Amino acid sequence: MKSRPKNKGKKFVPQQKKRKLSVVSPEVLFAQKLAANDPIQRNRAVKKLQKWLQLRGSLLTKEEIMRIWKGLHYCFWMSDKPLIQEELAETIGHLIHCFPGENALVFIECGLITEGREWVGIDQWRMDKFMMLTRRFLRQAFNFLSKDNWEKVNNMIDIFSSSVISNPTATLGFRLHFTDVYLEEVAKAGGEEFGGDIILRLIEPFAKELAEGDDERLANHIEERIYQHLMRQTEIGVASEEALDVPGEISREESDDDSDEDAEMEEEEELLAQNEVKDPRAGNVSVSLPRLKADFNQLADHLYKVGSAKGVNSKRRTLLYDLNKQFKDLSQNVYPLIPNLSSENAKIPRIRVGKEAERRSKNEIKFQQKIRMEKEDFKKSLKRKPEDLTEETSELNKKQKTEENGDETIDDTVDDNDDLTEKIHTEDEMLAEMEQLPQKMVHCPLHICQ
Repeated sequence: MKSRPKNKGKKFVPQQKKRKLSVVSPEVLFAQKLAANDPIQRNRAVKKLQKWLQLRGSLLTKEEIMRIWKGLHYCFWMSDKPLIQEELAETIGHLIHCFPGENALVFIECGLITEGREWVGIDQWRMDKFMMLTRRFLRQAFNFLSKDNWEKVNNMIDIFSSSVISNPTATLGFRLHFTDVYLEEVAKAGGEEFGGDIILRLIEPFAKELAEGDDERLANHIEERIYQHLMRQTEIGVASEEALDVPGEISREESDDDSDEDAEMEEEEELLAQNEVKDPRAGNVSVSLPRLKADFNQLADHLYKVGSAKGVNSKRRTLLYDLNKQFKDLSQNVYPLIPNLSSENAKIPRIRVGKEAERRSKNEIKFQQKIRMEKEDFKKSLKRKPEDLTEETSELNKKQKTEENGDETIDDTVDDNDDLTEKIHTEDEMLAEMEQLPQKMVHCPLHICQ
């Protein structure tokens, strides 16, 4: 009787070394679970991570937090559907509040370093959701500061400067996006409650980057999205921008329709502001952004101080001095971003259509006459007699012999003579054939000529 195999009906499983859980650190296990393919497993890992950070967050080192952030990055990478992505972005942002004290700042720093490093590998289909994650995470960082009455602003500024704004290892796209959303999230966190001192301290890293940085694209972006944004969101800035947006010539009916639509929009905005309506898709923040009340004289003095420091190159010093002048004008209720229309009109040349068309038509007629003359000269050259050609060759030989370069000129003339003699022979042959052609036509049979 045959013996039954022991492994019959069982799948083959290769031998694997069993790892002890005590050897593997918990943050590595969390990173593996957060980056798993199964969405249920990822959701469970996020919930367990929240509870674990509340208990062990104060004991984690920077290296361990960096490992956790690696798992959080790929957990968000694997997430699908807009609502799920928004909920996960809010959850990751709220992990800041799970850390007590100083470790919350370390968690913020590790998150910014991780996203700045991984930003270059994000494809176009996932870029929007990671931009949303950056915005939500930055908002929660400002909320963390507001809970402590902005006492840790200096520590947060150092983190922003070293990990993002002035960090050459971070991807430029991440630095540009961080600059884009910075003041908007500051306004959502505090808004009109901020004083000029806090706003000045929050934008200090950008002035430092303007003075010491090397990237011109980032410098232009900082000028537009930080300093010019502060100018545009003032009352005089909003009024001036609205006046510039009005078109020059509008019919009465269109102007009446536009005025009615503007009135309706203003009424809706007033109702939303009075009722404090919040947008759930944007993280339950107010629909309208409050204005930041910065001290423009103080800001202008700070820019002048940064620009006059040693080691600043001439181009960046000029940029900082221009911003200083613009904020000085703004402090005196003069909006500096209005374009100088008189200088622009002076630079644009005035073109008269009638004279321009007449000039172009004359040029076209001259060009056609030149082509006609060239055709006539070519036909005349074909009708020249051999005697004229021989006279031309003799005159050409005399001119070339009088030149100083003896041997070289003689060789050139010989070549020219050969070309001319060949031309004479070809023209003689053509004339001989033309003279014989009528005789052939006379002697041809009648039926062929017909």
